[in-house]
Amino acid sequence: MAVALIDDAMVSAHLDAKVANAAIEHALREYNTGTLRAPARLQSPLGEGSLVFTSGSFSRGYGFRAYGTFPTQSDDQLTVVWDRDGNLEGIVVGPELGRRRTGALGAAAAVRLTSAGQKLVVGVLGAGAQAFAQLWAISAVRSIEEIRSYRRDPVANVGFAERVQTELGLAAHPVKSPEAACKDVDLLIIATGASKPVIDDAWIRETCTIFTLGPKRRDASELPEVLYQRAKLITSDSIAQLAVEGSDSIVDPARVVPLSDLQPHSGWTAYEPEKETPMSGIQLYLSTGLAGTELFVVQALLARITKNE
Repeated sequence: MAVALIDDAMVSAHLDAKVANAAIEHALREYNTGTLRAPARLQSPLGEGSLVFTSGSFSRGYGFRAYGTFPTQSDDQLTVVWDRDGNLEGIVVGPELGRRRTGALGAAAAVRLTSAGQKLVVGVLGAGAQAFAQLWAISAVRSIEEIRSYRRDPVANVGFAERVQTELGLAAHPVKSPEAACKDVDLLIIATGASKPVIDDAWIRETCTIFTLGPKRRDASELPEVLYQRAKLITSDSIAQLAVEGSDSIVDPARVVPLSDLQPHSGWTAYEPEKETPMSGIQLYLSTGLAGTELFVVQALLARITKNE
């Protein structure tokens, strides 16, 4: 049996947001029912860095993702998936799959935390590849009226806005301060990886939904701790990953609602919502990278590549 070897170019050519989002919805349903087994990531310390592994087993297969935390210029990753009979199906090399998987998890959060009829004003801090993947996936399931992006490098900030306009067809505007990206937005995406808060609590209105992709420890967080206290709802794709931090976690995992327990607001998935999430009050989505979800995306990508051949 031939094993597919997939690189970033093939991911970009064949994996659209609709396919990725549907694969993640499938993964969340399996996680909710216990079919997807997704333990917290494992780290193998190797001196100046570590090898990190996420693994998963689900109804149609099993596999893992591996990446390094060494001080290197490349952020290449390796994802491998087998079917349930033990046949190796595909190997994906490069960071693009992981970005789009994380983006699709953001889309799953968006359909649970924002209204289907709402035209979102979106603020973005840390306007890079991860933030772009969030917009790529979310714009497939929600209407975005305007994007206000901020990045410390003004040239890169302008380039991000231009890329969003060109590739996603969305109205994106670079702004000159973090405050300008935060004030009066419906959805705020923070993808800086910073170890200190990058926003002020006073900038956030009571109806804001916030996605944080960076660390979530007391000694390292993109958000000030007071926002965790103000939040009416806190959800995460992997509470098991949050729990690894133990007492160092900036939020008590017992307070966090699993993303897979929430129902979508719209009917774009195959099932109808049983109830809607309250829309009043600050809502936080803590993106932690639910293990195994990338395997669903790989299988969906393989099916798309086969169809297109």
